[in-house]
Amino acid sequence: FSLISQGNLSTAEEELLRIKEEAKEEEQNWQYYLLLEVSIEIHRNNISEQLLETLHKALRLTKPRLDYSELRHELLTIREANILSIIVVLYFKLDRVVEAIKLGEELMKSLAAHKSGLHEYQIIKINIALNLAQCLEKEGRYGEALYYACKAEEISFTTTQHILLPEIQFIKAKIYHLKGEDELCISILKAVVPYMELIKKRHATTQK
Repeated sequence: FSLISQGNLSTAEEELLRIKEEAKEEEQNWQYYLLLEVSIEIHRNNISEQLLETLHKALRLTKPRLDYSELRHELLTIREANILSIIVVLYFKLDRVVEAIKLGEELMKSLAAHKSGLHEYQIIKINIALNLAQCLEKEGRYGEALYYACKAEEISFTTTQHILLPEIQFIKAKIYHLKGEDELCISILKAVVPYMELIKKRHATTQK
């Protein structure tokens, strides 16, 4: 995952191919392999229905009878929750927005029932809330979109997982603008833009 997040997609792909046959020997390893394979294609913006089928296949390895409409009663591993979170993203990118919303809301309920303090689950919850905000905003359901944007912000603050806060703030600003509340939109942007400029400067200094 680190190679993918850093944008080293070719190296990540080479590493995956190197361990492919070994990964097939154990269900959970093969599940992880398929998740990484799809993640590479998403980072390349190669979005397709085939990627969805690959993720469904990956989930069936450990949850062969999983009902996406009843996730609130399922105990999900971090990997299974990650796969479902990426399915939400793919639904959105494939313009299957209603399906994305339904699955995202079920997944949020499932993770809320976990009551786990593990930071991996918290990061997944932040991502799902953020994706739900964007899905609902696209559907014109601005009140609900703002609720999930604020939910993502709340989880970020309470768990000290701050990496997505700038993106959360930009989405909140956009929703406020669409709701006609430009004063709130501008106040958020005034706070976020200088921070983003600072991060860019630090990044540039690090690269030197």
